[in-house]
Amino acid sequence: MPRHSERRNAGNNELEEGDSLFDGIKYVLPASFVLLILFLATTEQLVIGIALLGLSVLSPLIYWHKGGDVEGMLADIVYGIFDVGGTVILASLGAITGGVWGAVFGTIVGDALLNSFSGVMEGRVAVWLRHKGVKESRSPLVSGVGKMSGGFLSAGFVLIIIWVNLRLLGISF
Repeated sequence: MPRHSERRNAGNNELEEGDSLFDGIKYVLPASFVLLILFLATTEQLVIGIALLGLSVLSPLIYWHKGGDVEGMLADIVYGIFDVGGTVILASLGAITGGVWGAVFGTIVGDALLNSFSGVMEGRVAVWLRHKGVKESRSPLVSGVGKMSGGFLSAGFVLIIIWVNLRLLGISF
C-alpha cells in the first residue's frame, strides 16, 4: 500500500509532493516554539499581540523561501482572519461579561458560527482570485499554513486593540 504522501486522488483532493504530515509540522513547529517561549516568559498582552503579528508572516515567508506561491494561499489567509479574529472577539466579550464560563461560551459559539461565515469569505476570495488569473492552491499544506497565518494576524490585531482600549478605560488586568 502506498504511503499517504504518495497517493494521488482525482479532483481537488490531490496531494502534492511535500504535503506530508512532516512537511506541515516544519511550518507549525517554529510558530509553536515562539508561542511557548512567550507564554512562559511574559503575561504582557501587548507583547503577545505583537508576536502574533510577527508569526503571521513567519510560515508564509518560509513557504515563499522554499519556492512556494504565497499569493495562492490568500483565500486561506482570509478564512483564518475571519475565523480566529471573530472568535477572539467573542471569547473576549464573553470573558468580560461572564468570566471563564463566558469566555468558553463565547469561544464555542464564535467558532461554530464563524466557521460558516469564514468559509463563505474564503470561497468568495477563491473565486475572485480565479477571475484575476491567480491559481489559488488547495493543497493541505498551503491551506493549513494560510489559515494559521491569517489566524495569527487577526488574533494579534484584536489583542492589541483590546489591550489599548482597556488601558484607555483604565482597566488593569
